[in-house]
Amino acid sequence: MIDQVSTAPKVDLRAYRPNVQDSRLRWWWRYYASCLCVDNDLAHGDIIEVVAPATLPDHGFIPAVAVMGSPSTFSERLPSGEELRNAVMAVLAARHVGSNNYDDSDLTAVMNLEIGGSNGMRGFQMAVWTCKPLVDADLMGRAYPNLRQVTPNNAGIALVPAAAADGKGNTVV
Repeated sequence: MIDQVSTAPKVDLRAYRPNVQDSRLRWWWRYYASCLCVDNDLAHGDIIEVVAPATLPDHGFIPAVAVMGSPSTFSERLPSGEELRNAVMAVLAARHVGSNNYDDSDLTAVMNLEIGGSNGMRGFQMAVWTCKPLVDADLMGRAYPNLRQVTPNNAGIALVPAAAADGKGNTVV
């Protein structure tokens, strides 16, 4: 249990310019767009609450969000920005089959499937969009695993319902 929480100094993402000396680290630009999306949300006054897993109710609905696949695909097609929102809404609809009475109020919180790289920002985006807390968790344990390799699946927890969405508005559950 952590007795004290230290606060890091605030960083202005718009003004920050990394000074990368090592050419092996020049991949940072791949995640910059994700940072800008979150920064844009925060610039509009949105607040993101980050909570510990131990603070959550036992039976809440907490979707884990991530972009799956090779990060090089972003150089081929930029995301629309709506993929995760569409996927989460499709999962909510799947939980309420036969009913039109669902919305993001059914969510307890959201969580990142992975906290590294670009995916590290995706949970923040979902937290802003849904006005729900973001769980401080990482379910991958490594970079870019297959979905079957994430921690809940390895623990025998079914990964359903699940949804995938693309930048053209297509979503499958």
